[in-house]
Amino acid sequence: MVAAACSGPTEDAGTAPTSTVPPRPVQPRRAPGFDTEIIRLGVIGDLTGADGEAGRDILTGVEAFWSRIDAMGGIDDRFPVELIVRDNGGSPPLGAQVYAGISDEVSMLALVMGSSTIDAIRGPAGDDGLLIAPSTRQFAWLGAPNLVPVGTSYEVEVIDGLGWYMENRGSDAVFCGVTDPSSYGRASRAGLGLVEAALDGSGADFGYGLVVELDADFDPAAVVDQMMTAGCDVVWLGAGDLATRRLVAQLAAGDVDVTGFVGSGVRIPLPESSRAWARDHLLVAADLPPWSDQTKGTEKLTAELQRVAPDAEPTSMIALGWASQYPVLALLEAAVADGDLGRDHLRELSTSLGIYDTEGMVQPVLMENGPRPWPRAVSIFSVDPAGGDAIGLNRLDTFESPFVDVVESLR
Repeated sequence: MVAAACSGPTEDAGTAPTSTVPPRPVQPRRAPGFDTEIIRLGVIGDLTGADGEAGRDILTGVEAFWSRIDAMGGIDDRFPVELIVRDNGGSPPLGAQVYAGISDEVSMLALVMGSSTIDAIRGPAGDDGLLIAPSTRQFAWLGAPNLVPVGTSYEVEVIDGLGWYMENRGSDAVFCGVTDPSSYGRASRAGLGLVEAALDGSGADFGYGLVVELDADFDPAAVVDQMMTAGCDVVWLGAGDLATRRLVAQLAAGDVDVTGFVGSGVRIPLPESSRAWARDHLLVAADLPPWSDQTKGTEKLTAELQRVAPDAEPTSMIALGWASQYPVLALLEAAVADGDLGRDHLRELSTSLGIYDTEGMVQPVLMENGPRPWPRAVSIFSVDPAGGDAIGLNRLDTFESPFVDVVESLR
């Protein structure tokens, strides 16, 4: 009787006991850029050259992103991330040199800034099995086997931006464009050509009154005179950030009554002297969240900047730097869960992981083999430095042009 009283309940013959011990996490093995304790990622970009201001902003966003991940315990609450940052001053050859110096030390390149630098690096990186997250938004990056882009491409920004204007403000305007030899300028020129091709023969009253390609020592006053002579009503300002700022400064100085359009390749906010003109004349077509939207991503970015960079002025480039890291995070989380941070496995994941969460910051690019689907819509913003969000933007619309599929010809 005592023995019976001390025994537990009888188990059914076919019922196995349930374990309450959680499974032990897999320990990834050592791999390039991972010493079994720390994951190291590379960043290469222009921090001191002509586009150094934008580059430093992008880096601020990247550093804030990983600072927050590390403050939460790292990847899978176990592995902190360390960034190895190298400045190439905007020089592609120097970018290739600094790449060679860190290629053995990193799991992947969390960011490479500038299309020309990416082109200089991605061949050797492909040979080394290294993935690259590009800062630029070229449509061509969608098909590159070792690139993990995010967000709407520059070409689609042009197509959607001008498509929105025709639908909402009138297609009978005189449309003009300004580009330059920069990567952003080349993509803008491609987008302008695609809009014209899409509407050719459609019956739409559309045509470019002027498309100017700037050289390095262009005279802003002379370019603005060309715009006025051509009767431009709308100008896609598709040159690089510095060239566009010089043109906007000239337009503002003359209070020129023309509507300007820019995409995500131009840093917002503009200098103080241009802001009054921008409020009445500038539109932005870009895959950006207004900071005032308070998406999960913008809330986290704002909080992290307050913690690690309280003196940083909010800019669109900081947001782009932060947003660029979501596919990198998705890859590292999946690799750690699989117990394999090797380069071959990361590359396999980059073509098999599918969709991932960007917390409302930017549109993801599906990670799969073959021709990837691409983000099709942009946000249209007006610029109001006083009444807009933290960087002076007011969202007017989210828009997808009815002829946006013309970008497929770039595949």
